[in-house]
Amino acid sequence: MEHGKVGCRLIVSAARGHERAVLRDLLDLLFPYDNSVDYSTVNNRICIKTTLDLNAVSRILGRFPVRNLVSARYVLLSEEAKPNLEEGLKRLCSRMCGSNIRFRKVSVRLRSREGWRQEYYYLIRECLQECTGGSADAYIEFFNGILVLTLKVF
Repeated sequence: MEHGKVGCRLIVSAARGHERAVLRDLLDLLFPYDNSVDYSTVNNRICIKTTLDLNAVSRILGRFPVRNLVSARYVLLSEEAKPNLEEGLKRLCSRMCGSNIRFRKVSVRLRSREGWRQEYYYLIRECLQECTGGSADAYIEFFNGILVLTLKVF
């Protein structure tokens, strides 16, 4: 993640009202594997800072369910959306294919107020056709002002 810095590796959403319990359970679950695990919260989402890789996090969350955990997405790449969103998307997609990341499908979680336009679907589809063939769901979204590519781990 050398371009935009998102500051965390795992973006977590919890059921409304259960954020503190989910956070506590996740930190307890990850601590034996990563003693430096830390967190912050951004817009009702939990940002977990960990040194664990994607496979380790997937394995841990698969073996030990966390009650009221809605979703957990591992941040693979991040990119500044400047000078505009279209350029940021092009750089992110190019880095994704250059990193040999494979996915089953890509969902876009961007809003028009963030600069999203329908014609960008064509750009993303064209860019990422060679990156299909994986088993995970990928998401392109904004998190804390940075454009991120995440893979769903739960």
